[in-house]
Amino acid sequence: MLDEVNHILTHGTSDARVVVFRGAGRAFSAGDDLFDMGGGGPPLEKMRAGHHAMIKRIRALRIPVMAAIHGYAFGAAFDLILACDFRVMAQSAVTGDIRINRAINTMSGAAFWLPRYVGMGRASEILMLGERVTAEQALNWGLVTRVFPDDQFDAEVRSFAEKIAAMPTGVMGANKALMNYGLEHSRYRGSAIAGNFQERGQSRGRSGIRGETPTAIYWPLACVSH
Repeated sequence: MLDEVNHILTHGTSDARVVVFRGAGRAFSAGDDLFDMGGGGPPLEKMRAGHHAMIKRIRALRIPVMAAIHGYAFGAAFDLILACDFRVMAQSAVTGDIRINRAINTMSGAAFWLPRYVGMGRASEILMLGERVTAEQALNWGLVTRVFPDDQFDAEVRSFAEKIAAMPTGVMGANKALMNYGLEHSRYRGSAIAGNFQERGQSRGRSGIRGETPTAIYWPLACVSH
C-alpha cells in the first residue's frame, strides 16, 4: 500500500486542490504492518523507501493535506496524521503511538512534530508511555483543530475539504512551504524567500477565488483511490 500511496503523491495530484486521508473501514489505521516488517530487504532501506518517502512527499506537496481520523490511528498512522496540514477527528476516535508497548520506537516523524504541537511534556507521555489520546484531549491540546460527531463525520469532513478546495490553494501551499522552512531556519531568512512564492502561488490560488469547481482527492488507507 505504501508504494501505491507514494506513487499517487508523486504523480496523481496535478489537478487536485486538497488531499484527504480517510480510513476505508471502521478505523483510520492500526499503523505498522507487523506481517510486513520482517522481510523483503534491509529494514532501514524499507523504512526510507516507504514511510519516510511518504512523510516527505506529504510535506513537500504544495496543496493542503487533511487527515480525517475515525476509530483509531496508531503507530505509523500517527506519524502520517502529524505530517498533515489539517487534522480532524470523530468524537469517539483515539490516536497515539503505542509502539513502545512492542519495544518499537517512533520512526517517521512523530518525535519531530509532536513536541511542536503539544509540548515536550505531553509528547513524552504519548511517545514514551504509549498514552492514548482521545478526540477531546487532542482538541484541547491543539493536536487537532476540529472534532465532529460520529454520525456527522463524513458530511463534515467533505464540507471542510470543499471549503479548503475553494480557497487559493496555491498560496496555501506557499504558506506551507514557508512554515516548513521556518521550522529549521531563522525568520529573517524565511522572510527573504517569502516573495518568491507569491507569484507562483497566485496563478493557481486565484482559481479558487474565481469560483472554479473545487477538486478533492480522498484516499482511503485500506485501498487507495481518487
